[in-house]
Amino acid sequence: MVHLIKFIVRITTILHFCIICILSCCLYNYVIAGIKCSFFFFRLLASSLRQRRKYINDLIQKERPGFLELAKQLTVEADEACVSNETTLGKINSFFEDACHSSCEGIMVKSLDVDAGYFASKRAETWLKVKRDYVEGLGDSLDLVPIGAWHGNGRKAGWYSPFLMACYNPDSEEFQSVCRVMSGFSDSFYVNMKEFFSGERLLSRKPSYYQTDESPDLWFSPELVWEIRGAGTTNFFSSNISNMKKKIGKFTYI
Repeated sequence: MVHLIKFIVRITTILHFCIICILSCCLYNYVIAGIKCSFFFFRLLASSLRQRRKYINDLIQKERPGFLELAKQLTVEADEACVSNETTLGKINSFFEDACHSSCEGIMVKSLDVDAGYFASKRAETWLKVKRDYVEGLGDSLDLVPIGAWHGNGRKAGWYSPFLMACYNPDSEEFQSVCRVMSGFSDSFYVNMKEFFSGERLLSRKPSYYQTDESPDLWFSPELVWEIRGAGTTNFFSSNISNMKKKIGKFTYI
């Protein structure tokens, strides 16, 4: 009986050791696979846009409209990239207009091969936005008054962003909100506005003559007029300007 118990204990110990070895091997393979995946991921980010785009095209060989579609693109090679090339300019303008007519904000202009890696949260001249409101004559502009703002997040922490903009209705003697605005500002502008909207210019509560459903972190006294340019406006109820909703605007100047 004693020998049987010893035999069972030995078998149990061996099985336990084997299970530990198997689990260790699985964990090791999992870690190695994770390292390989991470290495490939970072190597892919460092690859040029042309290479990354090829990987995606090879991976997604069949698109399903409405479910899985690749972003539309227009490639301009180095020998075509010249401001005097009317054919190239025509293709780019047509591509831009098609994007705007499809309710897109605009297009992205990216370098294909030179400094064409993917760098998250970094701005560079090799990756530029072109939006309707950036092009003179395509966007709409309104003269609006900043009446409030939210505390900024991320890179804009410590500043005001976005700002709540309003127009003045002389009939009702109210400032009626129109949109939020959060682009087109320089860092120095954020600093200046943080200093400007302080002290007595910060209101303890929403004034009765501010008509808005928004709830910003801070309310301002109406003292400045900014020109705000946006991609377009949509009128829901033409009888009341406060019901005119505008896409998030871009600051032009005071």
